[in-house]
This record gives sequence, structure tokens and C-alpha cells, in this order.
Amino acid sequence: MDAEARANYIALNMTSLEKHMTTGLCNGYNQKQTLHAAYYDSDLDIVEYLLTVNVAQALIAWNGENGMKYSLFLEYPTDKFFKNAFVPYMIVGDDIFDTTVIHPLAAQQIDKRQDIRQGRLDLAVCQGAVNMSDFKSSVIGIELKGINPSTEKVFEDIDRLVLALTMEDDKFENSIQAGYCLHIKKLGGNKRASTEKNLKNAMDGSIKRLRNSVSGRLASKFPSIQAEILSEVIELNSSENFTPSANQEEEWTYDEVAERTYIVCAVLIKLTRITVPVAGTQ
Repeated sequence: MDAEARANYIALNMTSLEKHMTTGLCNGYNQKQTLHAAYYDSDLDIVEYLLTVNVAQALIAWNGENGMKYSLFLEYPTDKFFKNAFVPYMIVGDDIFDTTVIHPLAAQQIDKRQDIRQGRLDLAVCQGAVNMSDFKSSVIGIELKGINPSTEKVFEDIDRLVLALTMEDDKFENSIQAGYCLHIKKLGGNKRASTEKNLKNAMDGSIKRLRNSVSGRLASKFPSIQAEILSEVIELNSSENFTPSANQEEEWTYDEVAERTYIVCAVLIKLTRITVPVAGTQ
């Protein structure tokens, strides 16, 4: 996809935040192509690191365009993201003597819930400009994986973000607006030389299967949450790119062309609450 086509695509299909995150994924992938891990086993960690850093940098640019009204965090503690979804906890934190008086019930129970995986979110967007206080109202959680992550790993991230979105309290509103699971999908590069049409069809099929899998999981476990799958082609090398010229007829073997024909796509899984229309409105 050339620069003009890419700009037209994201202008029609993505919000400003999503455009910036996609740019971060694209930059991270391109850096991965030129930076190689010293040990093969560490390659996955390197890819996730590059993607996270580049998406974080893209978020900084996005925040600047929005007047720096958000605080951005790397490796944000999960329990803090969950608890800061409720305003009273954001204000008083853990320092008040009698927490039962002012802390929402949902925030009190977080440390005891076994279904909330402990650890850290890769990135968090919180309401309010940066200052001395780290009690910021949680707005968006972002998890990243590398290239072609397993469905199980993707679902782990989805479940964590969905739990954050579905927390409820009788008296206080949950401030979290959305969760995003980001990764790179790469197809091809095997024993068959693939045309542009075949590569695009294969990617479309892969995204469709992911959409159906995620939607099915949410419908059965979290019916109040919806998922939208956003994708953008980062790199496309098809067999048409390797048509030999008169002076290159012997340059490429079939196996070499097969290895070099592939498609790479940035994938964003967007999680939000389903809005129930009010009676009498459309």
C-alpha cells in the first residue's frame, strides 16, 4: 500500500488515536526488519519491545495534538488501572484510614478477584495532564503482542481489558472507555510464490476468522462488550514484484520468490461497551 492509499484508508476507517497507534505498529515492524536479535529465542521479546516503544511514541504525538490533556503510562500496574476507574479511589488512593467509607465496592474487591490477572498493562491512557499525583482516572488500556501471536495469548489480553470495562459499582461510574489489543499479522513467506490477490485474500480470511473468534467469545462470556477489528497493510510483496527483466532472468529461483512473497498487516482489536438505545430514540 503506497503512502497516498494508506492515508486515504486510515482517514476513512480510523479515529485519530487509532491512526497514531497504527503508525506506531508500522514503525516498530520496520525497525524490526533492520534490527536483529543476537539470540533467536529473544526475538519475540525484541519485537514486542519495539512495537511498544513505537506505539508509545505515537501516543505522545497524539496527546500533543490534543493539548496534552492525558497522562500516558508504560507498564502500568493492572490493579491501579482497575481501581482508578472509579473517581473516589483516584482522589484518595490507599491513604485513607477507613477505606470502606469512601472507596467504591468494586475497587475494594479488586485485590481479591482471582479472575483479574496480576501484572502490568503495556500502555495506559489516563485523564488529566501529568503532575505529581499518579491517581489518574483510567480511560484506555492497551496491550501489545508481537508477530502472529497465539489466539490464547490474544484472548488473555482481551479478557483482562474486558474485565476492566465490565466492572460495576452501585454508586460510581466506571471511567474506562475502551481497550485495545494490538499485534502484527504476517502471512506467506513459505513454499508457494503468492500473487497479490492471493495474499490479500488470505489476509482478509485471517482477519475474518479472528473477528468471528473474538465476537463468539464475547457473546458467550461478555455479552455487554463489542469488538471491532481494524487492520491496515504495512507491507506487501507479491510474485508480480519478481517478474524477471531481460537481464535478471536467472536472478530469482522459485524457492527464493516463494520466501519473499508475503503480506504484513497491523491489527487493532478495539473493545467497547455496547450502548443500549434509550426507548423512543434511534
